[in-house]
Amino acid sequence: MSKNQIQIPEGTAPYKKATLKQIDEFVVEEGFNKRKDFGITQLEADRLARTFQEDPYKIPPVTGFRDRKTGNIVITDGERRVRLARKAGVPSLPFIPTSEDLLSRLEQQATSNSGKSFTDVENAELADALSNAFLAQNPEATAKEVRDYTCGVMNISQATFYNYASLFKAPQEVQVKVQNDEISLTAVRQIMSETSSEEELIESVNVAIEDAKAQAAEAPQANPGKGNGKKKQAKATKSTLKKGKTKKVPFAEKSYNQKLAEIISEVVDSPTEGAKMLIQLDAALKGDTSKQDILALVVGAEVSNEA
Repeated sequence: MSKNQIQIPEGTAPYKKATLKQIDEFVVEEGFNKRKDFGITQLEADRLARTFQEDPYKIPPVTGFRDRKTGNIVITDGERRVRLARKAGVPSLPFIPTSEDLLSRLEQQATSNSGKSFTDVENAELADALSNAFLAQNPEATAKEVRDYTCGVMNISQATFYNYASLFKAPQEVQVKVQNDEISLTAVRQIMSETSSEEELIESVNVAIEDAKAQAAEAPQANPGKGNGKKKQAKATKSTLKKGKTKKVPFAEKSYNQKLAEIISEVVDSPTEGAKMLIQLDAALKGDTSKQDILALVVGAEVSNEA
């Protein structure tokens, strides 16, 4: 469908403060949007075109701010909609201006994503960006405060936050395998706690993926007569690591950092005071917390003998 085939309906009342802006006015800030896979389809583009013909204000508005130098609209939320509109030949989209503040824009990206869900890799990058932006505006914030803020904005658990942090530090080759749904985020984090080099990590991830494929091939097919006939892709998980041949390093032979990471991964969701203190101490030592504050944390901790 060409641009000439789509006309702006007349007499349509704007939705709230939204106004229609020409597609060419929207620009993307390099690196801001953590989405890598937009998954644009012709079916969705056609649907957007039909909605525009019916009432353009039924399309969720794009948000962002007007660049004072260029006059362009820098997108905060809605890049995928703009891409769909361009594919569909839709000439304009509803727009609502929002803050230029980086932290506010990242918060909106985390909470206003109404389209295709972010992948684990995209969420890991968003969590890192949010944490850094929050710390930039609050330089005195502790690692715990940064973590709690990011968890609150993204509505994720502490365990997921640490999973994202681990994935963000993983080699690109490993991130691609998570992105391709070949291995789970929790499995990668466990392997990272058990390996001491990048080469060993990549090797163990590849072994886990091969184990998952072998286990899937050996498993009996459930309800073979149902479904679309396509075999579900095998995915390495923590369960795969327990059943497979993935290289295991005895706990006693691991480095101090590896032991600490493994212990924290096991107790991260524990409600006990001992677990909380250990997690807080680890975060404080990894951050820029002063020696005085760390000593106060340890000395002031009230840890009972918990069963």
